[in-house]
Amino acid sequence: MSAERAPAWRLSDVARAPLGVVRAVERRSRRAAADAVIAAADAWLSSSELDRIVTAIVEHEGSARLADRVLASPLARHVGRQTVDSGALDAVLDRLVEREAFWALVDVVAGSAAVGEAIGRQSRSAVTDVVDGVRDGAAQADDWLERVALRVVGRRRVP
Repeated sequence: MSAERAPAWRLSDVARAPLGVVRAVERRSRRAAADAVIAAADAWLSSSELDRIVTAIVEHEGSARLADRVLASPLARHVGRQTVDSGALDAVLDRLVEREAFWALVDVVAGSAAVGEAIGRQSRSAVTDVVDGVRDGAAQADDWLERVALRVVGRRRVP
């Protein structure tokens, strides 16, 4: 063998080939495992067993306590903020006002005795507030006019 001529193969090439095969097998097995998990999840989500499990959880006496804890959590507040910030709530409300059932509900609520009574109470309260404001304003104006008149006449106010 001459010094100018290199061997047709190198030891590093021989070592790299099995590693490439191992990596390819690993990628294919990972993909096959993911496909198997997805197929199993799809079958399970379509099964009646899942319905039975969800029903048992929802109807269990501890579910309300668990729901209270979840809704009081920082995660729930975060999800609520994200729902509003993302525009998802706006989209839901936009779709809601397009439905006839929503407007039928609004009509029922608006026509209820409780709503009429609440509006009446609020109206009386608003009128009372306006009258009180006018009365206070008139008293202040009267005091101001009296002070101006006394200054013009040059008298002091009698306490």
